[in-house]
Order: sequence, then C-alpha cells, then structure tokens
Amino acid sequence: MKILLVSADRTTRSGHPQNIGDALLTDALAEALGVAGHDVRVADLAPERRADGSVGRIPVPGLAGLRRAVAAADAVIIGGGTLLADDQPQRLFAGLPRLCLTTSLLAVLHRKKLAVFGVGVDPVGRRRARAAIRLVLHSAAVWVRDADSAGRASRFLGGRSVRVSGDVSLSARAEIAARAIPASDREGVVVALNRREAALLRPEDVERLRSRHGSVRFLSMDQGVDADSTHLAHDVARELSVVEGPVPWTRAVAEIAGAEAVVASRMHAMYVACMVSVPVVAVGDAPKVRTFVGDFGVAHATGVAEACSTEPRTEAARTDAQTARLSEAMKELEEWLDAAH
Repeated sequence: MKILLVSADRTTRSGHPQNIGDALLTDALAEALGVAGHDVRVADLAPERRADGSVGRIPVPGLAGLRRAVAAADAVIIGGGTLLADDQPQRLFAGLPRLCLTTSLLAVLHRKKLAVFGVGVDPVGRRRARAAIRLVLHSAAVWVRDADSAGRASRFLGGRSVRVSGDVSLSARAEIAARAIPASDREGVVVALNRREAALLRPEDVERLRSRHGSVRFLSMDQGVDADSTHLAHDVARELSVVEGPVPWTRAVAEIAGAEAVVASRMHAMYVACMVSVPVVAVGDAPKVRTFVGDFGVAHATGVAEACSTEPRTEAARTDAQTARLSEAMKELEEWLDAAH
C-alpha cells in the first residue's frame, strides 16, 4: 500500500532536520510501516532535499504539492509528535492546525483512508484551532500518544473513546538501545531545553551541573534559524559546550547515550534517554512534560534552577510498558490498513 505520512518534520536549507525530535519520530514510524511492507512517502513541506538519508522524504512545497502527494497515496497518516495543538496563537490560522486540517480535507476530497496515529493533543483554547482539531479527529481513525491526549481527543469527539498508542519514536527503540554504552563509560550531562527555558539557564546552574556530572553539553533539539542554543545568555554559553549543529538525529542519540544524565524540556531528548537507560530530569510545567513524567517515572522539576539540583532518574520497566503499548497499537494500525486496502 502507498502511504503518505504527514508530520511536523521539516528540512532546513542545510539539508538537515529543523527539529531533531520530529525527524526521529517520523523516521521511526516510516521505517516501521516500511518493514510491514508498505511503500511510505513522507511529506516534507520544504523545498530542500534531506542530506542525511532519512526515510522516503518528498518535498511538497505549498498546497498544490501536498494535494498531489495525497492524490498519489492509498492512505494518509498524520503521525507523530504533538500535532494537535495551537502552536502559533499569535497568527489567525496557521501552523499545525492548518496543516492537519488541510491534510485531512485533501484526504476526504480524494477519498483516501485517513488515520491520526501517535499524536499528542494539547489543551487548546482558541475557537478556530479547536474547530480545526475537531474536524481532523472526526475525519480519521484515531490513535493518540497518551492517556491525557485521549481524554482531550474524546472531548472533541463528544465522549467517544479514543485508542492510545504511545509515542511512535519507541518503534525505533531496538535501534536506539543498541547505541547505549555502559554506565561506567558515560560522562557529563546533556542539557536539552527549549528556547524559553534555555533563556532562563544561569551560570550558577551550569556550575551546579558541572559539580555533579563534570562536563555540561547543550544540545539544540530545534536547530533552525531560531535554534534553542541561540537563546542561551552569553555568560552561560561561555560556561558550557554547545553541540555544533545542524546534526542528524543519530548524532543526538550518540550525545545522549554518552552522558550520565539528561536535563531536558525537549520531549525526544527525554524519550531517547529512556531508550538508552540514561537518567533524566524533566523540566517544566507543560502538559506533555507532566504526562511524560507520569508515564516514564523520570525525575521532575518545574523550573530550570530546581532541575539543576535534582537527582535524575529513569525506570526501565516503564519504558518497556510504553514500548509494548506501541507494539500493540502498530498491530491495530496494520489491521486498519489491511481493511482499508
């Protein structure tokens, strides 16, 4: 079956992914579908070609390109990441709500089977964005990332039950776990904060981390023009080493696997850390961070300064359970695709 996968993954002018987490989860889902025997194409809403060998990217700049890609597929999957969210509230109607709604409308127009799979659903307040998300969910077979997202999706669907899949990056767990190294060989701490929290990091925080872990490395999971590292204060940037980007997700995995701890608000830095058994401190009050803490049993701090003094933690059994949940959901998706075909 020809499957078009639509996610938030984008290629920058350098030929690398703008967001490492989006690239990882998209590759993971595309690879899993490919192994199941499907011909998978990944819509990349940027004109540049991916330089790192990512799975099946096809540039689809603009609405016409997306329409052609949908028309050429047998089924469309909107998959991975927190796609059902109002990510650009300062704009009238843009970003993820527009992407997901446009994709779903094109799938309906061309009579293509549509699924939403492994997607996070954030709290959304604006009426326009809520209406877009409601239409997307009503148009598709739905599996969401976690129980909290399922509750939000169910409310959009008038109380209808919603299946939970887990995060699609976990389908690459075997590949990622193979990159783990013995704890005795790890050193330092990897810090992967989003822009807002990166700006809050202070020299004294870096010093606390250094005193506990030795070296401190900052990893920008978003590596576009407005990369996370560009929001570090100058005096902070001098106190730590920044992983020079842009890099493919495999390099980010290697950086995390080589650390003795991870302090992060970027979700897929935390997912990767759990997959390679590196202890984590999750940072922040975002709903998806709190959900991750509950699902994976990692340490949690609401603020950056607190995080730099918190003992990191991970629980392998929780990661095992989440991986098993995703495996079951992938079987359900495969059954749905077989029926659709």
